[in-house]
Amino acid sequence: MKTIYSFILFLALGTSCLQAQDVPITQLKEVVVADSRLQKFSDGHQKTELKDSILKKNDPLLANVLGFNTPIYFKQNGYGMVASPSFRGTNASHTAVVWNGINVNSPLNGQVDFNTINALNYDAITVKSGGASAQYGTGAIGGSVHLGNELRFNAKTHTKLFAGYGSFNTLNTSAKHHLSSDKWAFSLAVNQLQSDNDYKYLNTNQINENGAFSHTGINMNAAHRLRENQILKIYHQTQLGEREFSGTLTAPSRSKYKDLNLKTQLHLHWKHQKATSQIRLVHLFEKYKYFENKQSDFFSFGQVNTLLARYEWEKNISQKWTLNSFLEATHLVGEGSSIEKPNRSNGGGTFLVKYKNLDRLNVTLQARKDFNSEFSSPLIFGTNGEWQISNNYALRWNASRNYNLPTFNDLYWQPGGNLELIPENSYQIDIGNALDFNNLETALHGFLIKTKDMIRWLPNSNGIWSPVNEDSVTIYGLEYKLNYAATFFQKLQFSSSLNYSFTRSIDDTTDLQLFYVPKHRGNVNIDFYYGGVRFSYQQLYNGAVRVIGNELKDYTVANASLSIPLVNKKALQTTLGIRVQNLYNTYYENVAFRPMPNRNYNFLLTLNF
Repeated sequence: MKTIYSFILFLALGTSCLQAQDVPITQLKEVVVADSRLQKFSDGHQKTELKDSILKKNDPLLANVLGFNTPIYFKQNGYGMVASPSFRGTNASHTAVVWNGINVNSPLNGQVDFNTINALNYDAITVKSGGASAQYGTGAIGGSVHLGNELRFNAKTHTKLFAGYGSFNTLNTSAKHHLSSDKWAFSLAVNQLQSDNDYKYLNTNQINENGAFSHTGINMNAAHRLRENQILKIYHQTQLGEREFSGTLTAPSRSKYKDLNLKTQLHLHWKHQKATSQIRLVHLFEKYKYFENKQSDFFSFGQVNTLLARYEWEKNISQKWTLNSFLEATHLVGEGSSIEKPNRSNGGGTFLVKYKNLDRLNVTLQARKDFNSEFSSPLIFGTNGEWQISNNYALRWNASRNYNLPTFNDLYWQPGGNLELIPENSYQIDIGNALDFNNLETALHGFLIKTKDMIRWLPNSNGIWSPVNEDSVTIYGLEYKLNYAATFFQKLQFSSSLNYSFTRSIDDTTDLQLFYVPKHRGNVNIDFYYGGVRFSYQQLYNGAVRVIGNELKDYTVANASLSIPLVNKKALQTTLGIRVQNLYNTYYENVAFRPMPNRNYNFLLTLNF
């Protein structure tokens, strides 16, 4: 691996020296975007952008935000408990979470717990459907979730304060501050969400006695303009969590879980007449402690340190052609009660070329090759694009080969780890149609995913859960999206959105639907805004899913919120609101699953100045 690191460093320094000789200078734009590839090289993918107005009306936990606004299905073990995604019928480790351009899925289990992430920490959240391993590496098979922080030079300094109190002694507070000058841009977000979470299980007298949780987040970002064409940025995030794990209706629990996540990214960005270079140095750290009995001092633990270095280069070689490439090296070191001290090194490079013709046709070709210390990684490739056939209609497509590496837990967990595992290999194709009629936007995408050697944890002949490579899995389905907005009587603003997905995720050996993959899923959001008063209604439908030896029936959940302005001046805006969660709930109770909480109320106060 030393040879790989030396090779990457040599190319990075050599290319940067060549670019330093390029002299006319183009000033960088005011907004500093951390993941420019998401904007420039994602044509043809179905994307959902969640703006500030959407985030404010939702519960702050990211699983709830995405569950009510995107096609992603989440298996949740109760409010605030573990939330695992299934994107387009894939496993939880097949959804890549990208933080300011960096894949942050856990090396321990290959996924991110979406109930540990507070959506208010971010300025932009985008969900992209379809495979993207060429750009974002292992795990990006079903789709990706992009968490971004924006920094602006010479923008207005402002502060947002948010406080909420709700049922079950739920306290939700958040503070966000932005300030900037010609040379500096800075943002700081601090939030706390905690709850006794002692709700009654639906239609029973049993109380969730072991469900309390507390999540604290600190998000600090800064940018400094070194020269007119050079910007140095730093992104840092600290997440602290402590929660009790709810039991089932028939099996009470006394367990507790503590976790710590640290993410730091140093990002140097410089631009020349037709080229842009970026260097990223990243440190990621995660650690957990699990207490089988919360009153005991005995615990099991796991942790991992990740170091990443990346050099990225982009050049517009003409008005129609753009080249982008990056080289990166990663080193991971883990430790834990059940995994001893595994480590892994990875190096590789990605090349992208985009063709753009008069805003009518955009085509991107991409390829990636990784070199791993434990596995032989395949050559990854793909294409995506969009053809604007008319002013109202566009044809989209994306096709790619993707992969997923076995995690530390897959390989080394004792008991149950399987050292014979090989990487998952997946091919996917997606064809989409998009219509845009000013107030109405709609898109329909059909997809097919063929995955070989999919890793699934199943009980073996000894009753021990262990990961195995399934021979083959075929996934196909449809995703439909509709957005509509209009103004009536000159003042009443109306907006609505609809997401629906049909998914068949078939084990080719048994011809059965995979566990925890609903065939039908949908959500709808409706908003009315008049004179500063906003009313929102959202409803989620999840179809039936297979579980071992049983089936969880379909259910629907509805939320509603109302906000009223108290002060609406240029220097200060104050809003008072109420959010009712589980206003309508038909969640099916099953002894093998944790039911959702019953109806709860949250009173909210927001100040912007």
